[in-house]
Amino acid sequence: MVTSATIRTFPDDMVIVSSLNATIPDRNQFYSFIADFHSFLPKLSDAGGSGYYLTSYETNTIIIAAFFAGQSNTNVTEALFAPLTQKAREYPNSQVDWGQPPSFPISVGIDMILTGTDVTASNTLLSSRLISRKFLESPDGPTRLSKVFKTLGPNQNTVFIGCIVAGGQVARNEGIDSALNPSWRKALVHLSFIRTWKTSTPFPEQAIIARNMTDVETPILAALEPDMGAYINEADPNERRWQEVFWGENYDRLLQIKAKWDAEELFMCKPCIGSENWDAESICRK
Repeated sequence: MVTSATIRTFPDDMVIVSSLNATIPDRNQFYSFIADFHSFLPKLSDAGGSGYYLTSYETNTIIIAAFFAGQSNTNVTEALFAPLTQKAREYPNSQVDWGQPPSFPISVGIDMILTGTDVTASNTLLSSRLISRKFLESPDGPTRLSKVFKTLGPNQNTVFIGCIVAGGQVARNEGIDSALNPSWRKALVHLSFIRTWKTSTPFPEQAIIARNMTDVETPILAALEPDMGAYINEADPNERRWQEVFWGENYDRLLQIKAKWDAEELFMCKPCIGSENWDAESICRK
């Protein structure tokens, strides 16, 4: 029985939330801006920014929400975004909305996020890859990435979701010995897309959607950086090279630790450490 607990606390800090929504009617110009945006991400990271973005093939829209914890000077973040915002406005007939409320305590933001309804349960498969800072800083990296957006876009009107959740301290912790996929130490962005179907969709058609994601679509994204991995909690569960993709060079060592401390494989999930010892349905050992 736990009768007491010690919790480490920190002083509340300020945060700035910057948002940029851009719709660019011409599809080629839209993907040109997608490349410009990804070229901008290293600067965003260096300024202490993190956050999320969403691109829609159907509407030629990108929605960006950036968070700057510990920052209270909105002039700094506005100046940071100014060249990108200006570039979006230069495209003919573009619609650009830039917003940035005054800074506020992080605790207030948490209270705002934790309200509302948590909608769950949908017929969805998700695939993803980590995108490195080195790739985004390379001369042709952002353009090659935008071409992948354009290639996959017509399939179910692809929506890409980018999580700017690496870089910064994640990269500076490179020397820490942990089970974390080493790709995280190189990454700036975790990029994902989904495939859905109606509940009435016959099982054979569902299987086609799943195989197409695993064998056709994901390899197109993965080919940009074959040595980078994916975040297991938001990835295709049918990854062919899941050991390498989810754990990288750490897998063999983790498998040894698993064999030592869970020799009877009491704890198992798919695809997790040692699950290659089980059948495809994760019911019986091979």
